Amino acid sequence: DDVRDQWEHQANWTERDKLLTAVFGHSTQYKKPVLFLSGDVHVGAAFTLSNDKHPGAKVFQLTSSAITYANYHGSILRLIIRKSGELGHRESSRNGITRFNNICVFEENNFAVVRTLGLSSQDISITFDLFGASEDNELMIRKGPHVLV
Repeated sequence: DDVRDQWEHQANWTERDKLLTAVFGHSTQYKKPVLFLSGDVHVGAAFTLSNDKHPGAKVFQLTSSAITYANYHGSILRLIIRKSGELGHRESSRNGITRFNNICVFEENNFAVVRTLGLSSQDISITFDLFGASEDNELMIRKGPHVLV
């Protein structure tokens, strides 16, 4: 069941591509970043998403499963989670090719912190950090801050 819930599962391509086309268009038109937040997948990770038809768009995906356990052994997750690539797509896609780049990943316990600071409606700062345990669970590691705006 978990595999079918992914962006990459072929059954989701049509709806995913419609959503991403709207999001990339919104980010480009309004010159604002978009951040997808998700969780409950027993891993923490952050990705940038880009699309060749919307080169100015800023789209990010942040996943955190705070105060939980890794469902898979770390070495298996390293094989599953690629550093970069293209989302599966139809050959005749009119919406461009969506690419991803892995900013960071934690296979063990993790949590994310998203901060917004708004001095005015035109002057907003958004950052996030991803925190996670080292492989031996002895240390807390911080990845960030990652500045969206």
